[in-house]
Amino acid sequence: MGSNASLAQDFSTPELPSWLLAVPFLIAAVVVGVVVWRRRDAWAAREIQAFGMAKGLPDPGEDLGWVTDRIRARLSGRLVGAIAGFVVSVPLIGMSVNRAGMGGWWLLLIPLYAVLGTAFGHLRPVTQKSDRPRVAALRERRVGDYVTQVEVWSAVICSVLPVATLVLAGLVWARGTSAVSAVVLSLVLAGVSLVVIVVLAVLTRRALAQNIQTHGASGLAWAELLRAQMLRDLVGGVSTAGAFGGGFVLFWGVVVTWRDYPDWYLPVTFGLVVLAAAALLAGLIAAGADTNLRWARDHTLGDPGPVGP
Repeated sequence: MGSNASLAQDFSTPELPSWLLAVPFLIAAVVVGVVVWRRRDAWAAREIQAFGMAKGLPDPGEDLGWVTDRIRARLSGRLVGAIAGFVVSVPLIGMSVNRAGMGGWWLLLIPLYAVLGTAFGHLRPVTQKSDRPRVAALRERRVGDYVTQVEVWSAVICSVLPVATLVLAGLVWARGTSAVSAVVLSLVLAGVSLVVIVVLAVLTRRALAQNIQTHGASGLAWAELLRAQMLRDLVGGVSTAGAFGGGFVLFWGVVVTWRDYPDWYLPVTFGLVVLAAAALLAGLIAAGADTNLRWARDHTLGDPGPVGP
């Protein structure tokens, strides 16, 4: 018995930080990301074919170049966002293994980063300038012409929720708390969410006003439906960032990490969390029900409006 105990002691390994368990997963994520990145042109070609078939669009013809560029930028943003979310979440999960904390909740960062990556993937296409203004035959458009009103209201509601996190976390900090670092982290995350929302709102305005220079007969249809897809990504990014900064961060703070806050924080927090979840879910359902962009087709291509001078 004694020899077995000594043998086990001889072969025992030193205690390692729990976050090191994430290293193999991070390496695998990088390898997968590199492989997919190198094949993104083929990925974009399949996406163009699927997009055209689903939306009833003809072959882009002479417009294939800029169509490919925009689709590739969108997919690249999604890939980078998903990998970034995985890289950030896995070490956080590892650090939470041996203590009460967020644990598996950090996996929510993967879809969050994927959505935001998809939205920011449009950054370069949106900032490209054209020599000509938008087609004169098109009346002035609103975001609601391209995405459903439910999605617009979802973004509006979610965009103000991080302010609630800033206010509630600020009150906890002002009255004194033993969890200063957690409160400060909540303030930072809510502030970053607001910055993301502002940037996406600016990109939304630019995407709405931008002229997409086309060449072929089907170019206008491709341009307007790709604009609709772009605006849906940007509006969805606003909703996601707001729900994260105003729902997830607040829930994490009040339920898990904050200390010394008033009793009324719990009902207020759960009310805001339910509001964030309901608004985000409503936007997702509305977007899922309009995957063929019928709303944008009816309100843009089907309604050209008065012809300009």
